[in-house]
Amino acid sequence: MASVLVLGACSDSGGDDEGAEPAPSVTEPAGTTTTSTSGESTTTSTAAATGCPDSMPMTAELGDLEVAAEGFDGDGDGAADELSVVATADDEWQVRVAWAAGGSTGAPIVDAFMGARPLGGHDLDGDGIDEAFIAISGPASGMLVGLYRTDGCDLVPVLDAGTGQPFVFPVTASIGAFSGASCGSIGNIALINGELIDADAGEYEVAETPYVYDSTSGSLTAAPGDGGSAGFDEAGRLATLDCGSLDGAL
Repeated sequence: MASVLVLGACSDSGGDDEGAEPAPSVTEPAGTTTTSTSGESTTTSTAAATGCPDSMPMTAELGDLEVAAEGFDGDGDGAADELSVVATADDEWQVRVAWAAGGSTGAPIVDAFMGARPLGGHDLDGDGIDEAFIAISGPASGMLVGLYRTDGCDLVPVLDAGTGQPFVFPVTASIGAFSGASCGSIGNIALINGELIDADAGEYEVAETPYVYDSTSGSLTAAPGDGGSAGFDEAGRLATLDCGSLDGAL
C-alpha cells in the first residue's frame, strides 16, 4: 500500500487557512489492521492487532478437547494460535481457536456425526494467514476434510464458490479408488481422484481439479483440471493431504 503525503498550502501572512478542506479519512476494512514496515504493508486480522473477545471460553459444559499438533497462525501475527476441536454436551462438534493475542472463538463443524479432530493450518494463498484444516470422520477408508478461515475475530467455513456450501473434500484410499489433495501442484489446492482401470497392471485413471482461493469472499473456485494415470505406488502417494506441514497428518 503506497503512502500519500498531503501538504496543506500556507498563506504568506502565516495565518490559518480557514477555507482548506479537511483531509479525507481512510477506513480500513472491518476485521483488519494494516501496518507498514520499511515501506511494505502487511495486513493482519483484528485478533493480532488488539485481541478479541473470549466468545468461546473453555467451560465444564464442553467435552473432550483435542488440540492440533501442527502449527496454526490464523491472524498473521507470527504467533501460534491454539486450534482445537471440542464436543459439546449435546454431542455436537465445534472447531475452536484461542488467539495468542487474547480471546477465543468457535464455529460448528458441518456433518461431524462421528467425530472430528484438528489437523493444523496451511496458508492457501500466501497472504501470511493460515486456513484451518479439520478432519471429519466419514468414509471407512479415510476422512473428510473441512476448511475454516479467519473473519475478523471469528472463524468461519471456507465456501465452495460453485455450491455456496462449506468446502469439504475426501482423503481416502482403497484398492478400487482413492482421493487426496495437494497444495503444491496447480491452483491453491487441487483435489485428486483415482479409479482402478487395470487391476493386473495396477493402473489407475487419475483426475486433478485445481481450486483458486479468494480470501475476500472466503471461497474456492474450481478451474480447468488435468488427467493422467498412476500405478499402485504413485496412487499411495497421491491419496494423502499434501499441504505443507500437514503432509500425512491424517
